[in-house]
Amino acid sequence: ETILAEVERKGDGLELTFHFKHEDRIVTLFPVSFNGNKSYFQTFSGGRRLPIEFHFSTHITLVYERYAFRKVGI
Repeated sequence: ETILAEVERKGDGLELTFHFKHEDRIVTLFPVSFNGNKSYFQTFSGGRRLPIEFHFSTHITLVYERYAFRKVGI
């Protein structure tokens, strides 16, 4: 099953929306640090902090939990 993800700027952070087959899930991302070709964010779920990474090379990759999303298209 394909999961689509969209990222939009919201205030000082980002909003990550997952589009599943029967529902959408919205996650707020808070910036942590920026280092060359990587940006680090975090979110909170179930009382724990979850790291999120963006990798910039020939394409953009978003790493969230066990998932890696690659930007396609514009």
